[in-house]
Amino acid sequence: MKELAARALANLALDGDGRRAIANPEAIGLFVGQLVFGSATEEYHSARALANLAVDEEHHEEILRAGAVPHFVAMLKGDADNLKNQAALAFANLTTSAESRNIVANADAVLPLVALLRDGNGSQRNHALRALANIAVDKCRVGIIKEAGAIPLFAELLRSGSEKQKYHAARALGSMGAMGDSRGEITRSGAIAPLVELLRDGTANQKAEAFKTYLQLKHSIIYQTLK
Repeated sequence: MKELAARALANLALDGDGRRAIANPEAIGLFVGQLVFGSATEEYHSARALANLAVDEEHHEEILRAGAVPHFVAMLKGDADNLKNQAALAFANLTTSAESRNIVANADAVLPLVALLRDGNGSQRNHALRALANIAVDKCRVGIIKEAGAIPLFAELLRSGSEKQKYHAARALGSMGAMGDSRGEITRSGAIAPLVELLRDGTANQKAEAFKTYLQLKHSIIYQTLK
C-alpha cells in the first residue's frame, strides 16, 4: 500500500496543481523519511516526488529543511541508476534558486554530478549538466567545477550533444568563463569551434549563451576567429 501511495503521489507531483496540493512540510518530511527507511520502490517514488516538487522554487525551502540533499548526494554516489537519475533531476530543479545552490554545493554534490556527466546514461547526463550549469552561476563555485574536470565534458557536449545539451553546455561555459583562471582551459578544451558554430547556426537561446561566453573570451582564439 505504501508503495502504491508513493507512486501515486510522485505522479500527482508532475502537475502544478498536484504539487500545490501535496507540498506541505508533513508530506515532504514523509518523502524524505522514505529515502532512508522505505523499501526500494518506496525510496524510488519518494525521490521522484521530491524531484518533481522541486520544479517549483516555492517548495525548495521545505525540501532543504527536511534534509533531502544529503540523501540525494548518496544516491548519486550509489549503484542504482534509477535513483541516480532522480537525484540528478532533483538537483537540476533545486539549483535554480540561490539558497539551494549553496546547500547543494556545500553537500559535495559537484564531484558526483561531474562523474555522472562523464559516465551516466542520457537522462542522467542531461540532469547533471543542467545542475552544473545552474551551480556555475555562482562564481565561488566555478573553481570546484573546474577542478572536477567538467570543462572538457562541457566542450564535448558542445560538439556532439543534443540541442538542449549544447544550450546548457554553452550556459555553463559562459559562467565558467567569468573567472579568469578558467578561460585558458576553455580555449584549450576545443570549445571555441563549436561555440562559433552556435553563434552562426544555433537557436536564439544557444546564440545568446554562446555570445555570453564569447564576451568572456574575447581576447582569446574566439576573438581571432570572429574578427
